[in-house]
Amino acid sequence: MTLAYNPPIDQNYGSQYCRTNIDVSFGTYKHNKKGELKFSGQVPLEEEWS
Repeated sequence: MTLAYNPPIDQNYGSQYCRTNIDVSFGTYKHNKKGELKFSGQVPLEEEWS
């Protein structure tokens, strides 16, 4: 999966380096009984990371 983002850069600061860490997953959003939006992941995690 590749995510791309074109952040706003202020030319007054010359060369700028922008870094953002993003957590992504596949799943669905549903409203619970309280009306809150909850995320439910649909891909199980691997048991071992090697």
